[in-house]
Amino acid sequence: MVAEVISVTADPARHLLVLDKGRADGVLDGQPLLGAAGLMGQVVMLGEHTSRAMLITDATHAVPVQVNRSGVRGLAEGTGNLDHLVVRHVAATTDIQVGDTLVTSGLGGRFPPGYPVAEVTAVESEPGAPFTTVIARPLAQLDRGRHVMLAMEADPEVTSVP
Repeated sequence: MVAEVISVTADPARHLLVLDKGRADGVLDGQPLLGAAGLMGQVVMLGEHTSRAMLITDATHAVPVQVNRSGVRGLAEGTGNLDHLVVRHVAATTDIQVGDTLVTSGLGGRFPPGYPVAEVTAVESEPGAPFTTVIARPLAQLDRGRHVMLAMEADPEVTSVP
């Protein structure tokens, strides 16, 4: 389902969008929000004809991800910066490199697996430290465009083969 962004929050600490679709249009709480290049966020509040979506960069948001190349899993957390996600507590021996693509892992059941999320821009570690911190840039253009897509579950009657 395509929705139009009709408002953004003025609070720089929160990354919320108001969309022109709501409960009457079939929007669901927690529904994934997609842009042309990847995951943007999820619906967090529903009205009858509008909804509010939180972007993946909101400081209170996190999304289960995995490295597309190696399958390593982690949790990408928003930082409050539109071009910055962080994956903390990654074992120092983990196979993750600058340029790797992070996709949704499907864990937790909120986001289906395989949606592009971010590109790794830095892997920071202290010598001898057990963990590294991964910095990533969201692939979706979170501050551009007026239209977004709300991912819908497939209708089993439409997708099933008789």
